[in-house]
Amino acid sequence: MRKPLFALLFLLLLTLLACSLFPAATAAPPAEDAIATAVAATLAADTSATSFVPPTEVPPTPSVEAPASPKAVYVLEGNVWLWQPGNPTFQLTTSGDARHLRISPDGQIVAFVRALDETTVEIWAVDIDGRNLRRLVSADDLARIPRPDEAVGTDIGQMEWVPGTHTLAYSTVPLFIGPGLMPANNLQLVDADTAAQRTFLEPGQGGRFAFSPDGTRVVVSTATQIDLLWLDGRAPRQQLLAYSPVMTYSEYTFVARPQWAPDGSHLLVFIPPSEALVTPAPSSAVWYLPADGSAARQLASFTTTALWGVGDNTPLFNPALTHLVYFSEEGETQSLHVAAVDGSSDEVYASAPQITFFGWAPAALQFVYAADENAPLLAQVAGASAPLINESTREVRDVTWLTDDIFLFTLGDCTVDGCNWQLNFKTPSNSGRLAVTTRVYAMPEISVSR
Repeated sequence: MRKPLFALLFLLLLTLLACSLFPAATAAPPAEDAIATAVAATLAADTSATSFVPPTEVPPTPSVEAPASPKAVYVLEGNVWLWQPGNPTFQLTTSGDARHLRISPDGQIVAFVRALDETTVEIWAVDIDGRNLRRLVSADDLARIPRPDEAVGTDIGQMEWVPGTHTLAYSTVPLFIGPGLMPANNLQLVDADTAAQRTFLEPGQGGRFAFSPDGTRVVVSTATQIDLLWLDGRAPRQQLLAYSPVMTYSEYTFVARPQWAPDGSHLLVFIPPSEALVTPAPSSAVWYLPADGSAARQLASFTTTALWGVGDNTPLFNPALTHLVYFSEEGETQSLHVAAVDGSSDEVYASAPQITFFGWAPAALQFVYAADENAPLLAQVAGASAPLINESTREVRDVTWLTDDIFLFTLGDCTVDGCNWQLNFKTPSNSGRLAVTTRVYAMPEISVSR
C-alpha cells in the first residue's frame, strides 16, 4: 500500500515505534503433538569481487514439488490458520503467541515466529495438516549469534524460504532498550525437516536478501551496494551495483530491494535520489543487474514524489519486470504512473488528492489502486479499470493474491484502543468473511503458496 503524501510521516512513525515492534506474549510452548546518472553522480556499477567467500562445502538441499493447490495461511490473534479455496478455515496452532509466518514453496510446512516474552522469540514449524509441531530455532540458538553487549535480546528480521526447498532463511535484529533498529545483517539457514542449522553470512556480512527463482543464488543489499552469492559457494561474492546512501530524514536506513526476473537471468532495482527534498526535484533510476555478473546499466530515470519507494515493501515492478508504478505530485494532487522499465512509455492512470497503490496482481499487467476513498480498482496496463470490491479505501488495508482471480483482502477500523480487523476472500464465484478480530493493533499477516 502506498500513500506518498504521508511518506515522511511514515518514516518518523517507524522510528518512534521501533522499540515496540516486538509484542509480549506469555503462553508456554505447546506440546509436540498439540495443534549514474539521474540518480546521483556517484552511482556506479562495480563487478569486482569482495574478500568474503561463502562456504565451499555446502550439502545439497533436496528440491520440493510445487503446491497442488493454492493455500493461504495467516496469523490471527497469535494463532496460525489455514484457508484453501472451497474449504473452511482450519486452525494449525493454539499457543496464542505467533506473529510472523511463511508457508513453504510446496505448501506443506508453515514456519512461524513465537514471541515468548518481550525480548525472547523462537522459530517453530508445523505441517499443513496441523501435525508435527516442532521448534526449529530456540532462544538459546539465537542468543549464540553475535550481538552487541548492550543488547537485551534477539528478534527475527527477514524470514523467507529458499525456493524449491524446505530450507528456511532468516536474519536477526538485536533488541535494545529505547528506540531505533540495528539489524545484524546476517543470514542463517535451517532445514525444516531435520532442524539442521548453519550460518551462511556472519553478522555484518549480510543485509536484505532475495533468492533467485531456482534457489541457487541470493542477492544481498545494504545501504550502499548489492552483491550476488551462490548458495553452494561455487564462486566468490560479487558486487552488482554500488549506490550513494539515500537520506531518509529519519533513523530509518534505506536498503535497495532488487527483484528477480522469473527466469533468474537478471534483476531490476529502483534507486531513489540520495537527497529527495531539494529543488529542483532529482530523479530516481531503474537499474538492470545481469545475474551473470556482467556490468549493470541504467535503464531509465523518473521524477517521483519525494521518498517514493523508500519506506514501503510493496513491489514497484510487476512480476514479469516489464513495468513499474510510481507517483508524482503537483501541488495537492497526486498522479499514479505506470511506465515501461526502460522509460519507453509512461502513462498517468489516475490523479487525485490521495491515491493508494495496493500492489501488482499475479497476472503480469494488472494492478490494484484506489483514488481518494473510492473502492479499489483492478487496472490493466494500457487497458480499462473495473471495481475489485465494493468497500471503500478507508477500510481496505491490504490485498493478497492466491491466483489470478482469487484473493484475500483485509478491512480495518482503528482507534486509539486498537483495531477491528476483518479478513475476507473473493473468488470468481463466491466471497465471504474468514475471520474477525477486535482491539488489536497488528493486522493479520498472510502468506500464500501458489
